[in-house]
Amino acid sequence: MQSQSQQKSQEPSYLRDLKNKFTQKKWICTNSQPNHYVFKKTTFNFDNFELLINKHDIIVKIPLQPLNGIEQIFSTKFNSYYDAITFMEMHLENYDEKLKDIKINQN
Repeated sequence: MQSQSQQKSQEPSYLRDLKNKFTQKKWICTNSQPNHYVFKKTTFNFDNFELLINKHDIIVKIPLQPLNGIEQIFSTKFNSYYDAITFMEMHLENYDEKLKDIKINQN
């Protein structure tokens, strides 16, 4: 069995960079299955970003604004790591801005 530091050193740089961006914004990364990463915000139970790497494609799931109180998730597939990571990073920035707006409006 490999230690966590050995696993991290074998991760591709794009994945390490993505994890660092989420971590800097206080998201937690879990991966209970190989090639399946879930980024969770500690304050919200259903607001998860997911990255699932398959042999033929990369599936990305992002949280959307709830509709009529129901959580919404958008899922899409990519053929390149670069496109999948860029998409996740863009939506992470948008999501964090949305959270800031919610906090401002509540105060």
